[in-house]
Amino acid sequence: MKFFKILSIVFLACIVLFFVIGLFLPKAGEFEKSYEISASAADVEYELFELYKDHAWPAWNFEDTSVVYTDFDDGYSWKGDDTGEGEVRFAIGADMSVRDHITIRGKEMAETSWLMEGGYPIELTVNFKVFAGGNIGARWTNLFLKRLITDDVDAIVAAIKEKVEI
Repeated sequence: MKFFKILSIVFLACIVLFFVIGLFLPKAGEFEKSYEISASAADVEYELFELYKDHAWPAWNFEDTSVVYTDFDDGYSWKGDDTGEGEVRFAIGADMSVRDHITIRGKEMAETSWLMEGGYPIELTVNFKVFAGGNIGARWTNLFLKRLITDDVDAIVAAIKEKVEI
């Protein structure tokens, strides 16, 4: 009985620490990485739009097989058992970029910019920001954002390179 009492106190202390420390974590996380692609900006831009058309960005959508998508002219919405519901809206920027805004359950959660610079080859810079706000769990996730998303972004860019590089 004494063991369970001590175990309960330790468990409760961990939960309290999770929330107290979480209050002091940053409300936003950011991932940025640049890639060199031997192709024109127009070809890369086309492939970026294909990502959105195929519902391949944000990359985590593949994990929930129950997701139902509704397409818009400038994005799509989704609803799934694991991913919940949200939407992605994207646009072309005047600075040779593709930018999106991701909302989950009506709250702005993230934005991505794909900036293309140079002639041939181009430098593609991916910038992904997550806004946790008061969500303590998302604040903890922001600490590990780079580790969590790097492999997915690398795979997406590698697939783009495979399609556009000659």
